[in-house]
Amino acid sequence: MRTRPVDALARPAMPAAPSATPTPARTTKRVTLDLDHADHRALRLWALDAELDASLLLRALLALAEADPAIRSRAEALAEALAGARRGGDR
Repeated sequence: MRTRPVDALARPAMPAAPSATPTPARTTKRVTLDLDHADHRALRLWALDAELDASLLLRALLALAEADPAIRSRAEALAEALAGARRGGDR
């Protein structure tokens, strides 16, 4: 069968419609962490030494805090101390 010139210009068939199953939402969220130069350097050096991405190290710290109430409590106490230092200490 010979192709007619009109057939050569026809649009190709559309692919089958996607399934009705919804696509799951992306499960990660981006967080910005402000670090001073010394803390940023410490995190980068730690990541290089561990041969891991810094984000994986931070996720691991979060997982530790979620799994261990003692670590969580220590992290909260340190965060409060850091916040106090940033405000200039208790007045």
